[in-house]
Amino acid sequence: MLVVFIRPYKKSDIDQVIAVYKSAFAEPPWDEFKKCSACEVEYGIKESARARDICKKCDSPLELIDFWSSEDIIQDLEFALSQQNKAVLVAENSAGIAGFTWGYKLPFEKFPFLEGKISPGTLYMDEIAVRGDRRLRGAGTRLGQAFLKSAKAQGLEEAALRTDERNPASIALFRKLGFKEMGINDPGFPNRVYMRVKT
Repeated sequence: MLVVFIRPYKKSDIDQVIAVYKSAFAEPPWDEFKKCSACEVEYGIKESARARDICKKCDSPLELIDFWSSEDIIQDLEFALSQQNKAVLVAENSAGIAGFTWGYKLPFEKFPFLEGKISPGTLYMDEIAVRGDRRLRGAGTRLGQAFLKSAKAQGLEEAALRTDERNPASIALFRKLGFKEMGINDPGFPNRVYMRVKT
């Protein structure tokens, strides 16, 4: 098990958080490593290594760029930091930041199909990620536990998140933390799985 310490995020962590974010989402099922500069279709790590000169979707000359730019990640994090009941945490060990999680009080304007189906006092886990080379060593579990502790400390009734049915490792982690599937379908993304747990 990786010995990690969970602590609040600070601004000086940003470069390492960006590196963890890019590492975590570059792998399956997300495969958000690179994208075509013309149509933005994603290319995973393995696929980008063997990509040809023509895009697999739009048939334009292929120019691959980072799927997630540093600016995209910073914008996502700044949104979390600006929300009510925010929880922004990092998992750190002697080698640096191994993972992070962030979330905030569930904004129903962002998830209108959840209104009436989930408590208004819900802490939404927007992101949780662990570097690919540091997984399965306890960092994700520790981050999840700290996130739930934050929800309880803020007096929120439950925590919720969304993941992808093609990501059994994440679903297993969330079940281990006590999350249960809600049986709610996202109208725009049929592979998404919504889960919640009482705090």
